Amino acid sequence: MKDSNRFDACEVADWFGVDRRTVERWVHAASLTGTEGLARPRHSGRPARLVGDQAQVIQRALRSAPTALGYPDRRWTGKRVALLLIKQCGLTMSIRSCQRPIRRVRSASPKAP
Repeated sequence: MKDSNRFDACEVADWFGVDRRTVERWVHAASLTGTEGLARPRHSGRPARLVGDQAQVIQRALRSAPTALGYPDRRWTGKRVALLLIKQCGLTMSIRSCQRPIRRVRSASPKAP
C-alpha cells in the first residue's frame, strides 16, 4: 500500500517534465548531502562568448525574420548571425558557433500545426 505522503518517481518526473531516472538521482543526491545536493553542479569548460545583453540581442533578433533587419532572405543562417554579431555586438564568432543560437531558438519556439 502506498503512503499518501509519498510519491512515485514517475509521478514526480511527469510533474517536472523530466525522466524518472533524473528524479531518482535527485533523491540519491538529497539523501547523501541534504538539500545542498540538489543544487546544480558547477561545470567547467570554456566560458560563453555571448554574455548578458549580447545573448539577449541575438535571441530577440532570431525571433524575428531576417528581413526585419534588412537581410534579403527569410531564413536565419550561421553566416547571417555572424554578420549580425559583428554589427550589433562587435564580436566575431565562427559560423558553426553562430548556428547554435539558431537551433536553440527554433527548438524553444512552438511548432506550427
